[in-house]
Amino acid sequence: MKEMFAAVNAQTSRAVKLWLNWMTFIFGSSVFFIWTHVPARWVLFCMIAPLLVAAIVFRVTKNVWLIGIGHFFFWIPLAIYLSRSVLSFDARGRGSLALHLSDPFFTWVALIVLTIGISIIFDFRDLLLVIMGKK
Repeated sequence: MKEMFAAVNAQTSRAVKLWLNWMTFIFGSSVFFIWTHVPARWVLFCMIAPLLVAAIVFRVTKNVWLIGIGHFFFWIPLAIYLSRSVLSFDARGRGSLALHLSDPFFTWVALIVLTIGISIIFDFRDLLLVIMGKK
């Protein structure tokens, strides 16, 4: 895994490194909610599991542009689960959006889902570049 992190560090821009730091921060923040919210436990699991997939993918391919593949398998189902179980008004009951945004857990989950969506777009782009032979 050390080799993979060194390769990512060497082959990515400062902006990508900032994005990776944001993802680590927002997913790692799950530790503040894991004792009281089951969805936070799934977020923590879905932070660790793709790292293991990334290590295997990198070991086999030596291509840093493919290490986001694990996100497709873990993060898309996670985003759907979080959207349905936490973010939907059916799950939260009636009330204003401002009321829900005042709940730190709700706001954190919204940021997780937004982060997943942006990351999946980047991962899909990277996969297409590899398929087209540009990476």
